[in-house]
Amino acid sequence: MIEDYLSIERAFKFYNEKIFEGQLQPTAFTVARQSRMIGCFRPISFVTRQGGEEMSEISFNPDYMDRTVEEILSTLVHEMFHLAQYQYGTPSRNGYHNKEWGSWMETAGLTPSSTGQEGGKRTGQKMSHVVIPEGLFEVVTKQLVGDNFKLKWCSVVAKGAVGPDDDDDGGEPKKKKAKSKLKYTCPECKQNAWAKPDTPLMCGKCKLDMECEEIE
Repeated sequence: MIEDYLSIERAFKFYNEKIFEGQLQPTAFTVARQSRMIGCFRPISFVTRQGGEEMSEISFNPDYMDRTVEEILSTLVHEMFHLAQYQYGTPSRNGYHNKEWGSWMETAGLTPSSTGQEGGKRTGQKMSHVVIPEGLFEVVTKQLVGDNFKLKWCSVVAKGAVGPDDDDDGGEPKKKKAKSKLKYTCPECKQNAWAKPDTPLMCGKCKLDMECEEIE
């Protein structure tokens, strides 16, 4: 797996220069299975043991590493924009994808979309994106891939895997009971509401999509 970590580090440095003018801080890269997430940005995930030095994290879900190289790289840049907004922008609390983040994405040739398709919402809690043909991302990615950029590994379902909620003999994992209602909060006035998972709620006062705090 070390080959792919080095490749992602190479891609990060490449996009940092081509899209972010070399302004992004060094970042840790991890691979972890996370429900309903393809990638994730976490600010200040690591600190040195002696203190005084901090590092953020970009994480990839290995269950989505079987996509094309270009799709995986678009996820990397998506998360890099979260890092950029954390460094010198105004991110919303709880990972909400706001208008500032979305406008920055579009300047790089990535249209925010709640569905991952044209026509999806441009802001929200859970967001994907669409690559703009001949946009900056597509143009520079062709340069990177053309320079022999490759990713080697992808995920498979492990046979007999045992986790914290599994039987010791490798039996079926115990299923957690899904919550029937989740808490939603307006990012502007902080008004709360409770509804079933994936319910689209809008604040009647601020006319903004309400954030679901329970979505990972």
